[in-house]
Amino acid sequence: MQRKHHLKRLRTTARSWTGRKVQRGSRQPRKEEGGQHHRWGLWASMLPGVAALAAVLFSWIQVGQASRELRISDEGQITNRFNTAISHLGASSVHVRIGGIYALDRIVRDSPRDNPAVTSVLSAYIREKVPLPKKPEQPEKKTAPPAEVLAALAVLANRPKSSFQTTADLHDISLRDLQYETMPLLSESPVSNFRSVNLSGSDLRGSDLYKFDFRDADFRDADFSDAELTKSNLRKVWAQSANFTKATLVGSDLSEADMSESNLMGAVLSKEGSQVYEETDNGPRLMQSANLTGILLAGANLSSADLRGVNLTGAWLGGANLTDANLTRANLQAADLTNAREYGYGSTRLTRTSLHTADLRDADLHGVDLHGVNLTRALLNGTNLTDANLTGANLQGADLTYEPEYKMAKLTHTSLNSANLRDADLRDVDLRSTDLRGADLRGAKLTGARIKGAKIDEHTLGVPASAI
Repeated sequence: MQRKHHLKRLRTTARSWTGRKVQRGSRQPRKEEGGQHHRWGLWASMLPGVAALAAVLFSWIQVGQASRELRISDEGQITNRFNTAISHLGASSVHVRIGGIYALDRIVRDSPRDNPAVTSVLSAYIREKVPLPKKPEQPEKKTAPPAEVLAALAVLANRPKSSFQTTADLHDISLRDLQYETMPLLSESPVSNFRSVNLSGSDLRGSDLYKFDFRDADFRDADFSDAELTKSNLRKVWAQSANFTKATLVGSDLSEADMSESNLMGAVLSKEGSQVYEETDNGPRLMQSANLTGILLAGANLSSADLRGVNLTGAWLGGANLTDANLTRANLQAADLTNAREYGYGSTRLTRTSLHTADLRDADLHGVDLHGVNLTRALLNGTNLTDANLTGANLQGADLTYEPEYKMAKLTHTSLNSANLRDADLRDVDLRSTDLRGADLRGAKLTGARIKGAKIDEHTLGVPASAI
């Protein structure tokens, strides 16, 4: 009985195990079939994205192709427009020529990369239209530049700034009596696109160039006599041998310019000499004097120039002609006025020059002829006057004393013969090798001054006996 019961349980267990095995075997194919369906579903869901990406790529290729075709078309149109404008420049009608010039203006705005080509063409056009006359006009006529030249200048002046910008070559042309107000389209000032312009050898006599920006320009041998350059930017211009006779340069910046051997005879650089006013938010005010900081004026002609209150700090005036120039209140700190014979400029001339209340601290006047010069109340602290000739000069109230920054004036072998030193401040100054014959030192401050050894005669006034 027990054996029968045991066999029955064994059969039941075998059936149960066999059933589970069959069940597991029957479920496995269904799982693999479900995975395949899942993968196909993923691929099916990706198909619209792939199609969209392909469409975008195709569109991008099409847009790029269209862009290239459009650029080629635009370049072709620019070329055609350029050729048409060039052909108009040679037309017999002035209206057509001006139209061609303004067509070039539109081209340079639409295509900045053509800026150099347009600049070159217009520069050559101006040089062809207004060259310097081979012989001086008899008699000379005051004629303003023709309309098409004014239009070309206006286009050059109004070119938009770009990385392709180039400078205009306007050498050896005649722009006499050019008035910036007559240049069409010139609505903004200063005119910035004439920076580094080449105007060497050109004639601009009587021109009105108010507020022009000529920085780094080439003015060599150019003629700006009687020109109006008020408040212009002439910083670092190259103007050797240029003519600025009677030119107005009030408010202009000439700092670091090279004007060696230039002619500034009768030029007005001082606000006092021009009485030119400018509008401000607080109403009109007198325009400032010109700034000539660090300028090179070696061998320049500044005779009768009005330089009152002008800033000439660090300027080189070696060999310059300052005869009858007015440098009242001018700032000549650290300026070099020594003779420049070794450079071929000769001696600095200061005959009858007014340096009244001028600031000459730390200036170099070694060996300079200052006879008869007006140095009343001038600041001469640290000034080098070694071997200078101050015969008959007026130094009344001048300050030659020691200052920590400028030290003391050097008067080694200086001639002060018949000089007016009344009320001058000569405290601690070394006058031992100076020529004080006939000098007037009445009222001068001589505390600590070393006078013993100086040349003194019966006409010398104001020197205490104890100092001799």
